[in-house]
Amino acid sequence: QLYTRMNADSKMSFSAIKNRMMGMVIGFGKRWGDTLGDYYGVLSDIIHASDEENLYQICKSYISETLHKIAFSRQSKVNSIIEKANQFIEKHYSKEISLEDVAKEVNLSSYYFSRFYKEETGINFTDKLANVRIEKAKELLQNKDLSIKDVCYMVGYMEPNYFSKIFKKVTGYTASDYKKRFD
Repeated sequence: QLYTRMNADSKMSFSAIKNRMMGMVIGFGKRWGDTLGDYYGVLSDIIHASDEENLYQICKSYISETLHKIAFSRQSKVNSIIEKANQFIEKHYSKEISLEDVAKEVNLSSYYFSRFYKEETGINFTDKLANVRIEKAKELLQNKDLSIKDVCYMVGYMEPNYFSKIFKKVTGYTASDYKKRFD
């Protein structure tokens, strides 16, 4: 469709069509240069195209490859942001951390990060933090020397009743029932 639009003027010479295609490639290069890498080869192919069908195939291939590279690059960036956010949560779960703290760590606004994280992982930040904390709590509750209150504070909760409520919500067990399994 892009090629057809750029070639819509039937009065345009083959040379003018090539110039438009080169302009498109250069424009893509300016916009997504780091992602696309070297695009001089396709410019050479356009210059040496022998007819409109050959030019169409060159452009079709280039656009398809470009879209693939852009999508791959975007997914790599998404994965990097999610990984960095999750690492921050894993490292700081025992402290009082907020959505704003994690958003700052990944250089996004808290509003955008909240939406982005939920869309990309299927879980919101609060639930992710709770899940990490409860998984750590489950490990700690296996230690007979630690009380539920101790574990509560160690995993970042300041209120034992709230910890118990979240523990039950996440695991389906009360913290004391869970702890009894290892006593």
